[in-house]
Formats: sequence, C-alpha cells, structure tokens
Amino acid sequence: MFGCIGLASAAGAGGAAMLLAAPYGDWVYPGFGQHIGLVAVLASIGALVGLAGGLLLWAGIRLLAARGDWSCSPSPQPLLVIAFAAALLLAVGLRLIDAAEPGAGAALSGAPPMVPVETADHAEIPWRSERSINVVLISLDTLRADHLGIYAHAHETSPNIDDFFASGAVFTNAYASSPWTLPSHASMMSGQHSSTHGSRIHPLTTPRFYIDPISEATVTLAEVFRAAGYRTAGFTGGGYVSQEFGFDQGFDVYESTESTRMKEALDRALPWLSADRDEPFFLFLHAYDVHRYDPPELLGETPAREYDGPLKWLRERDALAIERGANQHDLGELEEADLAYLRLLYDSEILNVDRQLSRLFSMLEDSDLLDRTVVLLTSDHGEAFGEHAGAIGHAESFYEGVMRVPLLIRAPGQPTAVRPRDLVQIVDIAPSLLELAGIAIPGGMQGISLVPALLGSELPKRPAILEADDRDTQAAVVVDGFKYIDPAVVSHDPLDPRFWKLAARGLVWRSGRLPELYDLRSDPGEQRNLAKLEPDRARVYSELLRSEVRRLRVADPGGIREAPGELVDQLRALGYVE
Repeated sequence: MFGCIGLASAAGAGGAAMLLAAPYGDWVYPGFGQHIGLVAVLASIGALVGLAGGLLLWAGIRLLAARGDWSCSPSPQPLLVIAFAAALLLAVGLRLIDAAEPGAGAALSGAPPMVPVETADHAEIPWRSERSINVVLISLDTLRADHLGIYAHAHETSPNIDDFFASGAVFTNAYASSPWTLPSHASMMSGQHSSTHGSRIHPLTTPRFYIDPISEATVTLAEVFRAAGYRTAGFTGGGYVSQEFGFDQGFDVYESTESTRMKEALDRALPWLSADRDEPFFLFLHAYDVHRYDPPELLGETPAREYDGPLKWLRERDALAIERGANQHDLGELEEADLAYLRLLYDSEILNVDRQLSRLFSMLEDSDLLDRTVVLLTSDHGEAFGEHAGAIGHAESFYEGVMRVPLLIRAPGQPTAVRPRDLVQIVDIAPSLLELAGIAIPGGMQGISLVPALLGSELPKRPAILEADDRDTQAAVVVDGFKYIDPAVVSHDPLDPRFWKLAARGLVWRSGRLPELYDLRSDPGEQRNLAKLEPDRARVYSELLRSEVRRLRVADPGGIREAPGELVDQLRALGYVE
C-alpha cells in the first residue's frame, strides 16, 4: 500500500505540474508540449496498469481475510488516488499534444509559407553592366536603424552614409534575425534562419566557455561567390564573427582586426581592393565601433555634452566599463540624463564610423569601380536605451530598438531612389546580392531576393521570424503590423545534447515572462501589451510562430567546442566576459 501511495503522490505531482504547463502548449522548446504530453499519456497508462494490479491485490487480500482466521481491512483510498492521478495525467497529456499541434495560424492573412528557394529564376536587371558586378557588404555591429540620418534621426550622425545611399534603396521595415551577433551574422551569410543554420548558443550559457560555429555543411555567401570566380575577402572586428566561429568559409582572405574598429578594417581592405581591379570581388566589412561607447570625439552641440554624472566618471576611469555594463546588463537604474549621455556616446560612435566609411565611398567614386559595384549596408541588431523596464544593450529582447536594423542598397546605374516598406529580414541579403550579381541562388537559402523592390515592385508578404536570444529561450513573429513575442520557444531539438547543457544550468527559459502582443502601427514603442486583451489573435500568432520554428529547425546541428584562449580574450575586450 505504501508503494501505491508513493506512486499516487508522484503521479499527482506530475499531473499538477503538467496542468500548469498545459495552457502554453509548446513550453520550453518547439515540440516540448507534444513530448511531455506523450510522457504524461504513457505515465497515465502505467498508473492504470498499477491500479489494476492494486485492485487485484486488494481483492485477493479481502478474499483471504474472509476465508481465514485473521482480520484485515485494506483501505481502497490509495487506489482511488491513483485512479484520479492517472485520469489527470491522461487528460493533461492529451491537452498538451493537442495544444502543440500547429493550427490555423500558418494560413493567417493568406501569407504564403516561407518555402526555401529551390531555383534561381533571375529577372534581367536593367542597369546590370556587361562586366561582372562587384559586391561590398558592410555590417556595422549594433546599429539600430532610427539613429541614422537617412532614417530621420534628429542628430547628424551619418552624413556620408546618407549621401552615398540617397540614390539607392532604403528599406524602412527591415529586421535582424536575432538580437545578438553570432546567429544574426550566420543568417546574413547563409540566407537561413537561426533554427536552420544552428549557430545560436551563447558561449556564456554553456558549462564552460564554448563556441557554436557555423556548420561546414552550411553554404555561405562567400563560398558561392568564390565558386563563381570572385576574389573574396573579409576584414572584421572579430569576436563573434571571427574565424573560430566558421565565418572564414569561402574567403580567400579573412582577417580580424585588433582594434575591432572600421579604421583598421579599411586600412587593410583598401589596399586589397586596389591590388586587382579587373577581377570581380566580394568584400565583407564589419566593425564594432557602434558597440563601443568610447568615441574618439563627441557629436556636435547637444545638451548631453554637459553631462557630469556617474557614467562619465565610470568612462573616465575605464574606457570599456560602459560597454561591459551594457553587454552584461548591469548598469543599474539610470536617470534620463544618464540615458541621454549613453545615446550621445552611441551617436558619436556612428559619426566616427561614418567618417571612416567616407574613405571607401571616395575610393569607389574616384575609380571605375562604382559603376560595377553593389554596396549593401546593414547591421546584425540594434541597441536598447531603457525603452522597456530600463533595459540597456541587446541580446535579451525582441523589441524594435534591438531588432529594427538599417538595410541600404546602392546598385550601379539604379534608375531611381526607392524607400520600400516591405517587411524584410537579413536572411534576404544573401539571395539579393547573388541575384544582383547574376549568380544562381543555392536551394538551401530561405530568404528571398529584394531585387523586385529595387525596381519599385512589391515583395511577397511573409511573416518575419525572430529567434535565438542569448539563452535561446524565446522567439517572436512580425506579421500584419503586429509583433507577438513568446517567452517559451527555443529552436533546440529536444534530442540535441546542447539543449541539456542549458537545461542542466537552469537556463532553458526565463521565469516570470508572459507572452506579449503589440500593434506596431498604433504603438510603435511597444508600450501596450495586447496579449490578454486580444487572446484569439495572440493564440493565432502563437500557432504561426511555433509551427514556423518547428518547420525551420535543423535536424542535425553542428557541434560545440571549447573556445581558444585568444578568442576569450577578444570577447573580454568587447565586454562580453568579466
């Protein structure tokens, strides 16, 4: 009987926990609801088998007691408890399995499914030259779109960028794939979502300091260009886009700078460009200037220049202290004057990198390269400045300041400047650059070409899928002018041992967070959570998000390995490691 009581207690506790989880369907990772639901159903069957055995034992004891010369009256109450627990487990298990199934959300608003590109059916580009098109891809790490002049920022942070791209395409509704560097740049280079390319685990969440590189099986943009006969080179700030993470795949030359700034990257890139102008080239430039909060000089006349508060003293004692604090989310509660000073430092860094890029723009314009070179400028993610609960930095959230990024394209001889409002993502960068260069798009790329938008046509309507925060514990979808953020969706496969490395440390989800739903048209600052006010819409978007993440999830991600000491030192210099 004591065994029956123990089984009943365990079954009851499990049933109660699952009952609490049931409303969330897929709880910790896509498919979790189905898996735990199946466990619950099997547990209920086991409990029922035990119940049957207990009933036989109870009946047998009663029968022997009646025939023998002894007294025994076993109570049936433990068996009734087991019956109740078994029924509870069965009901909850079936509820979880049902809740985890993708529903009608996938067909919302007639949005077509995000089918991977199978073929490259290129339209003729009217301004394409007879000579091969060169390609320059510029990624300014941590740059949010609304702090550039070309996106109507109040301060003159980017005069050279604004002038250079004034005759090109300015995408006003572009989203990063992830709120931190590694998965977003992997999406930029592969044209795949984070669930597919699989490079998404933040080193600080693993038991030791590990790196999660791009799989060698993933075809990168540089590999496609090199196979097409292009010279390929990358000059970057290192860190999460260093060789150790697999970003050198397909590059003839790939160098990480010591300073992490654009000046040093251009000091190396410009001579490389000048060495052989007859061969087509693909050049990738990346720098952490905007990430740094330590500009060589401050932006113009603004009230924040007169700031004399604690952040200024902190910066004077340790130039990297503010950057470290922003990355590790430990700057504490800040007043408006502190936030204004942070924004001043940030804007000043943008102006600094803008001045450096003028060297590249001048070289292209003063040579014959500009007439046959596509230049695309973007970022991997933005930065928060206290808009939500005082949060500073990035990596932890999917709010607009972190996820909206610039996407600027200047193509040679483009007939007219355009400002497309289509919903686009940085997974669209790789197929767009390949089509502009007239190169076939590999079938594994999930983004679409943005070339029709350059010509003034509308793009297919698709949801934007945002994944892989620094703990890979939440995801979001942008569709129909709404954003839905689910705090309990990860892209790990439940059989992926990397998931259990996180689970062992209690990092599989962030407690206390609730689903969020925002109408970005009437509430661009995302201040009014509609998830409880519009539960039906929230449910539909949740189904859409979960079904997409489940569909995109890679079956066999690459493995993780321990990071070399020099990479740890470099990430420490960027403020990621104490």
